[in-house]
Amino acid sequence: MQAIHTKFHPPTNTRIPRVSAKASAGRVSIPWADNLGIEENHERAARKLMAKFGWGNCLVGGSMPEGVGGLVWVMIPNNHPLIAACAKLESIREEFQAGARSGYHMGVISSAMDLAREGRQ
Repeated sequence: MQAIHTKFHPPTNTRIPRVSAKASAGRVSIPWADNLGIEENHERAARKLMAKFGWGNCLVGGSMPEGVGGLVWVMIPNNHPLIAACAKLESIREEFQAGARSGYHMGVISSAMDLAREGRQ
């Protein structure tokens, strides 16, 4: 597994604004999407690199220290227990947004958290 570093590149005389994503395995670059936020643009670039190499599907990102710039992303392997917990919580969120739930059910969230804890032991 490799960490991914994403970075914004402002426009030049010959290129449009873009975001690059690089890891030891390689690099990709995508055009900046004005309709998306900063983190969403960086995540799109990281996911494009992941797709290029067939890497996992769960991605967690965060900012780099001041002066370094960009964001760094790490992937959680598909067989990690956190994947099941993330999927369960995402399902609850989607149901809540669709109006299928009147609120979060603590029992379901607790079981998802138990799955996450099992992965750390």
